[in-house]
Amino acid sequence: MSLATAIDTALAHNEDIQESFRRISASEASVMVAKGAYDLNVFNTSRYGRFNSLDEKDYSTTDLSNAAKSYFRTDTGLRQRVPTGGTLSAYYTSTNEQLLGVYGLRKQRDRNYVTVELAQSLLKGIGDKEARGAITNALLAVHDSEEGRNLVISQVVLEVIRAYWTLEVAQNNLAVGHKILGMAQEVLRREGVRFNQGISQGVDVDRARLAVKQREYAVLQYERDVAVAQERLVLLINYSGYAKGLSIKPSSPPSTTVAPLPDADKSFEVAINHRYELKQLAIMLQQLDIEYDVATNKLLPTLDVNAGLTSSNGNDTMRSAENFRDTDDKGSWFVGLTFSFPLQNREARGTRARTRQLILIAKDRVSKTSRSVETEVKDALHNLVLARDGIPVAKSAYETAQQTVYGEVKRFEMGGVSNRDLLASHDTLGREEINHHTAIVNYNMALAEYQYACASLLDKCNVVVGKESARLR
Repeated sequence: MSLATAIDTALAHNEDIQESFRRISASEASVMVAKGAYDLNVFNTSRYGRFNSLDEKDYSTTDLSNAAKSYFRTDTGLRQRVPTGGTLSAYYTSTNEQLLGVYGLRKQRDRNYVTVELAQSLLKGIGDKEARGAITNALLAVHDSEEGRNLVISQVVLEVIRAYWTLEVAQNNLAVGHKILGMAQEVLRREGVRFNQGISQGVDVDRARLAVKQREYAVLQYERDVAVAQERLVLLINYSGYAKGLSIKPSSPPSTTVAPLPDADKSFEVAINHRYELKQLAIMLQQLDIEYDVATNKLLPTLDVNAGLTSSNGNDTMRSAENFRDTDDKGSWFVGLTFSFPLQNREARGTRARTRQLILIAKDRVSKTSRSVETEVKDALHNLVLARDGIPVAKSAYETAQQTVYGEVKRFEMGGVSNRDLLASHDTLGREEINHHTAIVNYNMALAEYQYACASLLDKCNVVVGKESARLR
């Protein structure tokens, strides 16, 4: 498996990445909820009433129980909240009135008219800060979820890189362990021959046999390390095709090309401007500022005005009553004003005081996180320098160990030394070969950690983050 395949598989199947995309969908649903305040409403209201409406002198003295008026009214219309914080309504009204005129004769009147009404808050609701602030906060929450998704993807990619190289190192260590074991077994074979020839002693054979057993145990430890590293990688990529216990062999060799050391000041600047945690904190501050403005606005008194215009047409069937005159139904208008002032308003004052403290906490967190990011970049640069400088040192030590083994073999074959020095040189060779390979891998991991610290890891790995998934370019 190549490193690119491991990263791409993790992007497609890692649970944390999948959860981060679902959080974005949940935040987008919250935007829909907030925008629901501006949904167009259709309403219908019907009511029936009966009450005394005329003076007794207008009725028959023998039928005073009918001295009443009944009515049935239906309002049907649309109501829309507008960005100014008011509501605009247009509705159709149909009324039917029945009453008793003189001499107890029942009369009725039908009226139908359209009303347009505007209700607007002049102080507390001006600009509709509460509803529009909720929408803005919901949109900011989407951006926050997107930055959180990018952070999760970056973390998972870094963990996959670490796990991949850890597995690669473990398998290299196992290969070296087998090689050193084979060398020890060859020494044991030679000591057996030399013992039969009377050249060596039994203690030399025993020492060689002990060295074989020690290396066999080391190989078991290396096999354990490979299994653990493999399980870690399988857990991260979460792909059912790689069943538990299935061997995964890394196929991507670590890069041996050492790049120039990045500029520290530029690295700090890039990290401060691009780190996802700092972007999330900036979004949090914007949200808190909106909440503070809304709470401050709620401290204002209420001053609402409503105005409307009614156009009416009527069908008056009461003209036969002696004491009623036929009059034209004309349009009408109305205007009203409402004022209220809360004496305590503890909810708004408490919300504002709480939000003020949360803003101070968020600012302190921004400062702390900025320092933490700078420290992380510094540590990454130090590790990069150490890994870069460690490669030639480890390479030199490995080459020296190879020469030492070559010399010890010659001395052993000439009978100049016992197998003690030869076996020790084998151990040194294995250790230095592992150190050399590990130094190269450490540089590759240190480079990835530096890129993560500067929030450039996804770009360097060619990760494309889409609307619903992430993949390699």
